Amino acid sequence: MSNLIAPSKALGYSNIFLDFLAREVSAMNFYPAADVSQVAGQIDSVRYHRRQITEILTAQNRLYGATDKTFRNIERLTDDKAVCIFAGQQAGLFGGPLLVVYKALSLVKAAEAYEAELKRPVVPIFWIAGDDHDFEEVNHTWVLSRSSELTRIAYETPPAVELPTSEIKFADKAELDKAKDMLKQALGDTDFTGSLYDLIDAAYTTNDTFVSAFGKLMASLT
Repeated sequence: MSNLIAPSKALGYSNIFLDFLAREVSAMNFYPAADVSQVAGQIDSVRYHRRQITEILTAQNRLYGATDKTFRNIERLTDDKAVCIFAGQQAGLFGGPLLVVYKALSLVKAAEAYEAELKRPVVPIFWIAGDDHDFEEVNHTWVLSRSSELTRIAYETPPAVELPTSEIKFADKAELDKAKDMLKQALGDTDFTGSLYDLIDAAYTTNDTFVSAFGKLMASLT
């Protein structure tokens, strides 16, 4: 018996997504290729500024304190046969919802699977929506407390003027410390929370923006 749960309308999936999974013509007509091998073939007809791309990615990831494996992956993009697979997310407080971690893990596993299928380098790239201006969407997260209650953790000090999240710093130290304390009160102390709090303290400082802090935290999880 399979342990997989098939996507269905009852689970909230849209018609177009379900039609895409079923390879219905009504959905596939929206896409330029029928499968990933065709997409890779189309990419081969385009020449990219690969060295410039790797230099930009290297500079960005140095700011985030990325691991050596990340930089090795970036260098693989200089191979003319290399392709990328993308996912991304808003820079939510303390990493945002749990789906962000699942999305990043799924991205890495998908890159491995496609690399085996295509017999060419496939590099996973997780981008951060740093041009997002919606402070109210990224300034909080939710956690399940020790008493199994949903708890909202927030940084409530907005910027003086509307800015993209890549420019909004955690300038209010008291408010940032308050958010960290709320997280610690909600989760308490376990065998694992100490290292989590250390990662958050290192990533989320008054010198950081929502984007740089998010990037540092995600990099530390790889």
